[in-house]
Amino acid sequence: MNAEMMSCPVCGCLLSREEREETCAYKGSSVTYMQPGWWCGTCDEAIFKGADNVIGNALFAELRARVDGILSPSQVRDIRKRMGLTQRQASALFGGGPNAFQKYESGTITPSVGISILIKLMESNQESVQVLSEIRAQLHEMPFAIPGIKRVSMSRQTA
Repeated sequence: MNAEMMSCPVCGCLLSREEREETCAYKGSSVTYMQPGWWCGTCDEAIFKGADNVIGNALFAELRARVDGILSPSQVRDIRKRMGLTQRQASALFGGGPNAFQKYESGTITPSVGISILIKLMESNQESVQVLSEIRAQLHEMPFAIPGIKRVSMSRQTA
């Protein structure tokens, strides 16, 4: 079956390529947009392929961020770029693993409220980037402080 002719998986009728109004809802809020896809005129079933999903996924991520009071993927990306950091540099600075910012910016995972606040704080005060970098370094050098344990030793492998 070629891309010009597709059959509906529900009723078997031919699908047509068009955009239809869709509404995305999250926690009582919603956004309405035009969703491209292959639509059935008989039963209203639809098939979304590849790029068809980009619009809905991006709008849902933006809606979820607004409702939950966190930064959206596009806001995270824009702030990181204005700070002059690569995704890896931002991940190392803020924590969350080496690919955290790639995941935040793609919408794969959402930043916590705390990380969102910290990113906004860093955006508003560029000197704080250096301060956070120094704090991260200090945390790696802190001794163990476990109540009831008199001595703890740790070795660190270096590459």
